[in-house]
Amino acid sequence: MNDKKAGLLTKKIMLSLRVFTHFALIMLVVVLLKSTIVSFGFEQELGVVIGVHLRPTVRYYDSIIEFNSSIRKQAGIVMYFLDWSGQSRVSGQVLDDYLIKEIERIPVEIRPAIMLTWQPMMLSSYIDPDIENTCRPSKGNAISIETIKQGHCDKYIRQFAKDLTKHPSSRFLIRFAHEMNISDSPWYPFHFNETPSDYVDMWRHVHEVFTQAQKEENIDNVEWVWSINYASYPSIPSNEYYLYYPGDNYVDWIGLSGYNWYTARNMPNMEFENIYGNVGGENAIIQPGILHDLACKYRKPQIVTEIGTHGSPSEKARWINNALKNLPNYPFLRGFVWFNDFAYANSNDADFRITGQGVDPAITTAFRGGVNSAHYYSKLPSLEDVIPPSTYCGKGETQYKIPDTVLLEKNSNRTQQISLKMILPETDTLEIFTDGFVNVKLIQKKILKEWGEATLEFTVNETQNLSTSHISTVSLKIGTITIPIKLIIAENINSIFLPITIK
Repeated sequence: MNDKKAGLLTKKIMLSLRVFTHFALIMLVVVLLKSTIVSFGFEQELGVVIGVHLRPTVRYYDSIIEFNSSIRKQAGIVMYFLDWSGQSRVSGQVLDDYLIKEIERIPVEIRPAIMLTWQPMMLSSYIDPDIENTCRPSKGNAISIETIKQGHCDKYIRQFAKDLTKHPSSRFLIRFAHEMNISDSPWYPFHFNETPSDYVDMWRHVHEVFTQAQKEENIDNVEWVWSINYASYPSIPSNEYYLYYPGDNYVDWIGLSGYNWYTARNMPNMEFENIYGNVGGENAIIQPGILHDLACKYRKPQIVTEIGTHGSPSEKARWINNALKNLPNYPFLRGFVWFNDFAYANSNDADFRITGQGVDPAITTAFRGGVNSAHYYSKLPSLEDVIPPSTYCGKGETQYKIPDTVLLEKNSNRTQQISLKMILPETDTLEIFTDGFVNVKLIQKKILKEWGEATLEFTVNETQNLSTSHISTVSLKIGTITIPIKLIIAENINSIFLPITIK
């Protein structure tokens, strides 16, 4: 559109808005609502998906099947760790995809999502010759943030991305450079005299190189998990977790880790609520805690990417029961990954296992009983389905957000629609009262724990004899709340999205 046409259009819109404002102000009679009522309930629940970290073995497929058999339910996420050493021993490929191929023995319709905890470090004496010489550790085993963000590992990143495109039927969650907010992490930026902003630059660079490489192959089978530790350490202002957030365009999932180490580290017993936050009150209003804080800051779905507890069989069973009871109460939480191994794969360290040789049957029984409730699922929903429509800060938030007046535009040649997207408490029924000038049609409905979402079509009823400008009224009733919406119907046509939030 040229500048002249754009200017005329802007003037036309502004003039129309002035006319509509004046018209709305002089309206003295409220349009009476007719008996047209549309009532919608909500029936689908996305729930929380079961995930597990299983130590890599030659019989990885068997390990997954054995785990599923022990808990009598299928894991929807399988997670393992891999570094940047490569070692594929396949020329022109840096990804060792043996474990992926093992997982792909599971039929695609029930195959778990594969979470790769992708660590920018090189542990092995053998480094794949397809990785450039400039991409090497600079402190211990860790590759420095500066080395990566300056592009010295771009060849490796591009090839890794392309290697994943060779597995188009699998869904990958890349958990890159996790728990960057604790000094135990090799890529903790202060180890390199760098800052959280340097980490953000590195993440964005890796993301951009990676996604461009996949785009060249016309395959995008990766979602990005930004994963923190539940408590920043050291606890200083310059190390606050939110300083590491790369931005909404670079993150698909929010991940976090937290364990109850208990006697393994001579620490006090940490209940699930102590680690992840508290839930209480009517409608499970979240009290301050890390899961609450993340939901308040980021409109992203959440996964607990590492969780486990140490202790006697009875202590572990009780802790597991409590954790699995509380996990579904967090509205943005869509999955968890149980760390089914010893800490650092060391049998002399904390034992977080829930299945396997030597695990007390009471522990497995507790986990099996918890995940067999209706709240736990075995298939990770699509990313599109689980993105929250808004952030959620819990108690004290405005109950709903909606414009008082909406401009609908009429055209005698075709029907125009407005899509209305809402978040609703799961127990409430939505009722729509119209005056006959606007029809309402339900397009979709779904429900998350604590939240429901519906998309409605508002269509101007062209059988009515409308004047050039007309004001129609629609009321939404959710529970005891009634929300009036004034619809100004004009001559031209436009379609918009309106967000409504009911909390």
